[in-house]
Amino acid sequence: MHAPHLVQRDESFFLRSDLRALLLRALLLATPHPGGFKCFTCKDAPDNYECNRWAPDIYCPRDSRYCYTFHEMDTQGGSVSVTKRCVAQDGCRSIGCIDDNREGYKVCTACCEGNICKRTNQMAAANAHVYTGVDY
Repeated sequence: MHAPHLVQRDESFFLRSDLRALLLRALLLATPHPGGFKCFTCKDAPDNYECNRWAPDIYCPRDSRYCYTFHEMDTQGGSVSVTKRCVAQDGCRSIGCIDDNREGYKVCTACCEGNICKRTNQMAAANAHVYTGVDY
C-alpha cells in the first residue's frame, strides 16, 4: 500500500493563477464597446450629492455621447430634484437655465463629455455649453 501522493507546486504556479485572475477581472471590467464611458445616472434624486452617491456604475449605450443633468431648484436655489442620464448629441441641444412657471422653480440642464464627468457648480448651467472635462 502506497501513501497518497502530495502534489507540490512552486511559486510560479501561484503567480500564474494570480495573473489569470487579474486578466479575467480586466476582461469583465472592460468597456462593452470601443469608446465606452460611464455617467452618473439617477432619477428624481433630492440633490446632486445623493444622485452621485447612489448612482449605479453602468456603461452608457453605444449611441450615447454625453452625460446629461436636469436639475430643478426652488426660489432660493435649493435643490428640488436631480436627474442624470446618458444621452446622444441631440439630448444636449437645449442646455442652460430657465424659470419654470411652477412655483417659481428654476430648471437647469447641462451636458459634459467623458467618463463620470460632471459640473462642479449646479448654477454653472446658466452659462452652460458642452463641457469636455472632469471637475472632481
